[in-house]
Order: sequence, then C-alpha cells, then structure tokens
Amino acid sequence: MLDGEGNPWIRADLAIRGGRFVRIGRVDGRGRTEIDAAGKYVGPGWIDMLDQSGEVLPKNGRAENKLREGVTTAIAGEAGTPVPAGQLSGWLAGLERSGISLNFGTSYSETQARVAVLGQSARAPDAGELARMRAVMDTAMRGGAMGMTTALIYPPATYSTTDELAEVARAAARYGGIYATHVRGEGREVVRSVEEAIAIGERAGLPVEIFHLKVAYRPGWGTLMDSVGRTIEAARARGVDVAADLYVYTAGGTVLAATIPSWAFEGGADSLRARLAVRARLKREVVTGSPGWWNIVEAAGGWDNIVLAGADPANARYEGQSIAQIARATGKDPADAAWDLVAQGRGGGPGAIYHLMGEQDIETALRFPWTSIGSDASGVLRVPAPGETGGGAPAELRQLPARDRALRARAARAHAARGGAQDDWLARDAHAPRQPRHDRRRQLGRRDDLRLRHAAGPRDVRAADGVPDRHRVGARERGRHRRPRPAHRRDGRPRALGPGALVTDAGPPRTLRRTLRLRDLVLIAVGTVIGSGIFIVPAAVLRQTGGSVGVALLVWVVAGVLSLLGALTYGEMGAARPEAGGLYAYVRDAFGPLPAFLYGWTAFFVIASGSVATLAVAFAGYAQAFVPLSPAAAKVVAVLMILAVMAVNVRGTRQGADV
Repeated sequence: MLDGEGNPWIRADLAIRGGRFVRIGRVDGRGRTEIDAAGKYVGPGWIDMLDQSGEVLPKNGRAENKLREGVTTAIAGEAGTPVPAGQLSGWLAGLERSGISLNFGTSYSETQARVAVLGQSARAPDAGELARMRAVMDTAMRGGAMGMTTALIYPPATYSTTDELAEVARAAARYGGIYATHVRGEGREVVRSVEEAIAIGERAGLPVEIFHLKVAYRPGWGTLMDSVGRTIEAARARGVDVAADLYVYTAGGTVLAATIPSWAFEGGADSLRARLAVRARLKREVVTGSPGWWNIVEAAGGWDNIVLAGADPANARYEGQSIAQIARATGKDPADAAWDLVAQGRGGGPGAIYHLMGEQDIETALRFPWTSIGSDASGVLRVPAPGETGGGAPAELRQLPARDRALRARAARAHAARGGAQDDWLARDAHAPRQPRHDRRRQLGRRDDLRLRHAAGPRDVRAADGVPDRHRVGARERGRHRRPRPAHRRDGRPRALGPGALVTDAGPPRTLRRTLRLRDLVLIAVGTVIGSGIFIVPAAVLRQTGGSVGVALLVWVVAGVLSLLGALTYGEMGAARPEAGGLYAYVRDAFGPLPAFLYGWTAFFVIASGSVATLAVAFAGYAQAFVPLSPAAAKVVAVLMILAVMAVNVRGTRQGADV
C-alpha cells in the first residue's frame, strides 16, 4: 500500500467504514464487500497535475480514460479556461449541475487576460492596460480559478515579459493562488527558463509549479536535468515554494505550427498566412534561432524526429510519418512541407509528436522529492475501447524498469498540497476526508461547492469509495463507468465520499445474474415483436391493398426486411458505442446535441407515449371480447394497464440498475 505522501510502501489490509479509513494494517474478520488486491499496488486516487479536460468535461463528465488509470482529481488550465473570466463561476457551477466523475480544478491563463486587453499585439502593455489585465485575473480568481498559468512557447504568450507576468500574478497571489507555467524554453535554455518562473513566483509572492518538466535538448541529456534540480533546490532552500510535474513519455505533443518562429503570429491567423507566403527569413531562423522563440525543431534534433499527428482529411495519407519523410515524398524542403500542412489545416492546424526527451532524465526527475505526475492529456468524448486509455501517465509508470520499484513508488505520490487539498487524498488510519483547504478564502466563489465525488482507484485494484464495485471503472463484470453524477446531500451540495479502500460498507452484493441466455433473448424478441400491431395492422394493410392477400404478404415481407436491417444497424451501433442512451446517443454523436435533444423529447412525448397508449387501447379493446365494457370503462382499463406495466418496468429498472 502507498499512502500518498511518498513514504515507502507497506504490505497491509485497508478498511473503510462510512467513508472513513478505519484500519490500515492487519484487518481481522470479514467486510461486506472485499476486493483481493494481493500482489498489487493500492493507494489513493491519482491527482493529474496537468490535465487538459476543460473543453471535454461539459460534454462527457465521465472521463473514462482518466478513471480507468486511477485518476480521481484533475487540475487543468495550462492554456487557460474554456470561458472568459467573468463566466468562470457559472461554468464551474454548470459542471456541478451536469455531474462529473473527477474532482476538478482549473487555473486561468495570463494570456487570456493579455488578449482581452491587447489582442494579438506583441507590444508591452502600458500602466493602464496592465491594471486592466490584473483586474481580469482578479475576476477569474474570484470566479474560482486556482491560480495563474502561462504557456510561454506559444504566441501571444511569448510576447509577455517577466515584469508583466509578475505584475499580473500579484492578482492571483491575493487569493492564495499558484503560478503554474509551461516555461519559456525547455531545451538548452531550460535552466534560465526555470529561473524566470521562480523569479515570477518570488516577486509576486505565490507558489510556482513547473509544467511537464523536461530537458528537450539531446546534447544536454544526462546533465541539464541535474542543473534544473539544483536550481529548484536552491530556491526551495531560501523559502520559495517551487515544485514541478512531468509526464513519463520521451515524446511530447503539440501543434505543428510550433515550428514557426513566434514573431510570425503577431496580428493573428491572417497575418501568419501572409508571412508564410514569404519564408526565407523563417527558414533562416529555424537554423539560427529567433529572439523570444523556443526552437522546437532544434530541441527535437531535426525534422526526422517530428511526426505528423492529427492531420486534416486531405493529408491523412501522411499521418504517422515524420516531416522529413513527408518532405521526401512531396519533393519539398522539410520546412515547406511542414508549413504547407499548417497553411492547409483548419482551426489550430495539424498536431505533431516531437521526440524530445531522454529516459535517464525522466528517471532523474521522478526521484526529486518535489515532482508529481501530469498527463498533459484530456478526457475523451467516447468510451475507450478495452485496453485503451487515451493518455494515461499512471499506465506509463507501470512500464518503468521492474528493478526500480522504489522509483515507481516514489512517483505514486501526487502533490496534493499544490492544489491546497492534501488531506483529502492521503491514506491515514481513522482519517476522514475534509473539505479542500484551497477553499480557505471565501473570495474563491463557487469553488467551495465543487466537491465532486472520487471515482475508482487504479484499474486493476478496483478500489471502492462507498459506491458498489459494480458501478465502478474496472469492475470485473463490467468494463465501463456507469455513474457520471456526484452523490448529493439533501441540501443539494455534493456529498463527500471517502477515497478508495479494499473493504467497504457498501452493503451486501446483489445476486441478480448478469447473463442473457438463449431463452431470455427469445422471450425479449417475442415480447418486442408481438405487440398490438400484429393483430390490428393486418386488417388495415388488407384494406389498403384492396383485399389482395398476395400484395399484403409482400408488404409484410418488405416491412420485415426493413425491420431486420434496422435491427442489424442497432446491433452494430450498440457494439461500436456501448454506452447508455441508445438512439439518443447515436443521434447526438452523428448530428449534434440539438437534434438529439429534439429526438429525446419527441420520443418522450410522442413516440414512446404513443406506443404505450396504442398498446393500452388495444388491450382494452380485446378485453371487451371477454368482459363487456362501456367506452368510459374501456378508458379506465387502458389507464390501469399503463399503470400496471409502469410498475413492472420501474421494478425491473431498479433491479437492472444494480447489475
């Protein structure tokens, strides 16, 4: 067992009662629910210190790919928030109402404040503009932001000076926020860039978090990471709160446009397209460098180590090829090949995988006592396929050298204190989760309400937090997450549920079998097909066909073929997208939320209710063959039939929900 504080692992039993850890060590007796995790690591849920799910969670709050890797808390905001500062409080409240499965927090980007005041200009702000930028950051912090972020390799963030960043960061410091940064350069200049981040935090008076710590410079592998470590240790020794997160991949992913010197982006997309038409200076600067631009081509060791990912449909044939390979295939200079792809792209343009880092530097960084894990990955909009995670740093950690168990255990400590909520994610004897400490200031707005429930622990441990294991990611009998909403108290606020444990008080397990045999399937099919229509419709068909039996039979055959094709379509869709919602979910994914919304209400008010009414009226009509009924009595019988069937369905649904 790992306790979440970086202590050495211990071999122990873990028991939970009422959402509290009540025993760590030897647990005698039996629990109502027990999970055998012998030979596996068990610990609190992972905190993803560099999450990118802000755009996804409102659309799919389940974040299955995160939960399947044991991530229960995600801290986002490297690129800022999906909404402006004034809308942040409402956006967070919207996540609460819709329900998400992760604990979630986000910071606000200084670049968002800069663009709100200066647009895409590269100039420095004057005193009045700087005050307006601080006011924007102040609004974001009062709306629930956890701090200020920057991503200083991307324009227009590259235009921000150290002085500007320190001044705006003071607005975040007033509310106990942190400064988290993708530093200005991660190659040969990485030490200088980390020093700048420390200086900003020191001047503004707030903690510093270095995003995805790395040395992206092959000649510096094995040496520069040690220098970074000494720089941060020196700052910590003089009282500066500095830490870092990292992912354990040797490649990074970002837009292909990052290969273009940053000055070309001033003025926005139209200005960039115009400058891409004349490339002599840009190509020269890929070789010589450009002030204020981190040369990611140099960091990757050349175009051979930059791989196209997320190409537009017109260039899909080049997906997975290096820029050097694409250049040879098209007879172009590598820079031209890359920038043509950028110019042809839509939105943010195509992405790329940059092979930047050395394995030895990753292992060195993991051993620092102040590092934690950040995936730099988003939740997904669809349910991951079996074995698919969609960006899981915990899964990569399991691939670390087997000989280095201490390294893997060290990496399991997440820096909960960076979010100000350490006690909620630590495993301690007789320890109950408390409200996150980062809500210690009332000015943080609605963030004190964003206490969303924990989900599963590591997927092969199948931890439980008071929610029956059958509802959780990784449950043996089900391969997917089924409960996207938080549990709520009567006052409407989420109920705090304890972190994962092996033995819980979740109640006795249900015994309803989760299997459908041939007999069950036949009964379901017969019950679906043989409704009132099969007795009533033939007469109508015969009337419409002039009494011709042959034509009527042909109509039935054609209708049967169409129904079979529809059933096969449903079967294929169900296998491809095994999620709740049926046709609603398929319409939503294919055509968008509005058609799905309209279909859902139409099904509720017309399709399903009309079918129920037809069955009830038909039942009353046939009942008159046995019991004489007046028109009023027939209506009463039809209503009673609806109520009886509803009661049966409610009972069946409640039992099915526990499967």
